[in-house]
Amino acid sequence: MTIFLIHENSGWTRAKPFANPHIFTGPIHSPLASNLPMQTRSLGYEGPLVSEISFGGWVIGSDRGPQSEQESIAALRVALDRGVNLIDTTADSGDSLSEQIIGRFLREQTEDVFVASKIQPSSGPWPPSPYCRWQDRYSAAYLRERVHERLNHLQKDQIDLLQLQTWTAAWNDDPQPLLVLKQLQQEGKIDKIGINAPEQDQSCVIQLMRDGLVDTVQIIFNLFQQEAASQILPVAEETGTGVLVRVPLDEGSLSGTYPADHQFA
Repeated sequence: MTIFLIHENSGWTRAKPFANPHIFTGPIHSPLASNLPMQTRSLGYEGPLVSEISFGGWVIGSDRGPQSEQESIAALRVALDRGVNLIDTTADSGDSLSEQIIGRFLREQTEDVFVASKIQPSSGPWPPSPYCRWQDRYSAAYLRERVHERLNHLQKDQIDLLQLQTWTAAWNDDPQPLLVLKQLQQEGKIDKIGINAPEQDQSCVIQLMRDGLVDTVQIIFNLFQQEAASQILPVAEETGTGVLVRVPLDEGSLSGTYPADHQFA
């Protein structure tokens, strides 16, 4: 099993192991403010070696604050200089501006960088409800169109890791969207297939891992939310599925915002 502490929006996190060697929590150190060497891990049993810290490209081009393309490219350059070789972004950040900036940046680089992106379901309830049909949210035509958009924006012939942005357990017994991605994988358009576990039902990815339908899962895991340790992480180890952790700092609340003596009302 592989666990990465990845982006907290556009931030950086590093964690040290504690009691369970498969669980990573604080203390937090910033590689931007230290000389710690970047560590690498295999993304799943048969995956590539990637940095244990990734660059989160979600906020590039989004409404999460003003930043110029020049500033975004400068941040990407610092990340690569510090040993990061995993960039995680999404198709739906600022009308795919994040992907386009990353694609333009990487075209000028010589480093071998592993890029992960995502596809959101078509319009409908968020997250998808048990009453949503996969045909309406992740149809084959829709997925193919979106994969080709990702390839064009990232200026790549193959997407290193394509993740579905969310899921519902209602589709587990007929996971046609993942079978479409498997087809695209066979066609050489995608290398690895992943799922972002929905916050309200992260365990829905367990069946997908056991059925061999995904190469990676992306989950929420931090000091406050550790339910994934009960089943998701052991099953990932059992199946050789790569695990990427999002919001390890709980979207900022664990980043030093609150001192140890803070009193909550």
